[in-house]
This record gives sequence, structure tokens and C-alpha cells, in this order.
Amino acid sequence: MEKLPNYQNLLIVGGSRRHVGKTTLICEIIKRLSVNYNIIGLKLTSVKSGDELFHGYHEKQLVEKYEIFEEKDLTGLKDTSKMLLAGAGKVYYIRSEDKFVKDAFQEFFMQVNENEFIICESISLRKFVVPAVFLLIDVSGDHPRKSSFLELKPLADRIIFSDQTDIKAFSEDIDIENGKWMVK
Repeated sequence: MEKLPNYQNLLIVGGSRRHVGKTTLICEIIKRLSVNYNIIGLKLTSVKSGDELFHGYHEKQLVEKYEIFEEKDLTGLKDTSKMLLAGAGKVYYIRSEDKFVKDAFQEFFMQVNENEFIICESISLRKFVVPAVFLLIDVSGDHPRKSSFLELKPLADRIIFSDQTDIKAFSEDIDIENGKWMVK
């Protein structure tokens, strides 16, 4: 099995489905830590046919293997815009065919300085890299969960149930120490 690259300046937040609190948690972390650190926000969506229930519908189809956009919109209507408003220095959105997620992230990462910290909303990226911290968010009850959530659940550093956890309070447990993300 191929050894995955390790990124100490990367924190990944994934979820079992849409609307579980991923962006809320990310924005709370950015608000608190961007005062002292240069935080780069990233949302990475792996486009898989039939997965629209979990990541929504995209009116625009992918033309290339992947697309990388820098967010400039300050309306707060999109998750990436919310990250920017929370205090991220820059925010990017990557849409990628599932099999090109690794390539897309490597191209994105070439634009990041070594003293910048990345907080990424994605679950599929964890298949291709080892972050300093990997958080998963779920809700209680019997509901459909992404197959990638079930597959990657054993790799999570922490699983948060957003219907049982105060997201803002939990965000206080995430910090940067000795040049890497950590969970207290």
C-alpha cells in the first residue's frame, strides 16, 4: 500500500452528510486562530455521480479533471465566502472528479507558504493525505451516511455529534502548537 503524504499544517473536517455543522466549526476555528496565524480556508468537493444527496447539486458540470477557484465573494452566501468573512487570509474551492482529488490538492498546495495553516472542509481528501488533525461531524439517529464517512470513520482523531455538542465550545479544543494543528 502506498504511503500517504503527511501535512502537519492541514486540518480536515468532514461530515456524515450535508448540514451537520462542518462550516460552522471551521468558521469558529478561523475566527479564533486567524488573529495569530495565517489560515487558508479550503472546501474540496469530490464529484461522484449519485452522491448529490450528500453534497448538493451543481448546475455547472466539470470541464476539466478538477477546478480550483479562489473565493473573492464577501456576501456570506456560500461556505467558502463564510470562511473568508470569518478571517481566513485566502479561501479556495476545489471541485474534482474523485480519482483526481490527490492531483488537485497537490496543485493547490504548491500555492501555500510553509507558515500558513490550512483548514479544509472535505472528507474525500483524507483518502489521499494524512492531516495533523482529522475531525468528523455526525448527528445522532438513523439517517443515510456517506460511504466515505463510514470508510474513513476509523481514521478520525475525533467524532463530534453536532446535535449533542456545542460546536462553538468544541472549537476551543482546536489549536496550533509547534507549527501544527492539534486537538486538546
